[in-house]
Amino acid sequence: GGCQGRALLLSLALQLGTNAGRVRELNAYFKDCFKSRSTALTVKQNDKLESLSKMNLKTARAYRIKLSLQEFWTIEDPDAAEAYLKRWYFWATHSRLEPIKEVAYTIKRHWDGIIRYITSRVNNGILEGINSLIQATKRKARGYRNTKNLITIIYLTCSKLKMDLPKAFL
Repeated sequence: GGCQGRALLLSLALQLGTNAGRVRELNAYFKDCFKSRSTALTVKQNDKLESLSKMNLKTARAYRIKLSLQEFWTIEDPDAAEAYLKRWYFWATHSRLEPIKEVAYTIKRHWDGIIRYITSRVNNGILEGINSLIQATKRKARGYRNTKNLITIIYLTCSKLKMDLPKAFL
């Protein structure tokens, strides 16, 4: 939420060498802007963000880079997404903001997976959930006679098949 966003920004401000008094001032500026995503900002919040941009603060620059990365996740065409991410990566790595550069380098290490997400829209949370179902299935059975039986049970457990019994068996 907004508090986490402000905390992240304040942490970034401290890492960038901003003094404590300036951090409190930045908190006042950014308080409203972090309440929601940029697409849901009010006119007043957008005005505050614009005034921050004109001040050329490192934290305002970092916030613009963050907003730009948020835009990436709305792109549906993989080629357009990769071109956008390349531009963003160049901007982030040349921002002279070490925390932003670290994020950019992390994205570079996971580049292929991030681009694949654009086509599949399957994130790691879904995969972790499926893996959890598989591990629970293996624990319940305490072993299967052969791998084929295990795979069959995994398909039955992880699929969304409705296996309602006929009324005669209820």
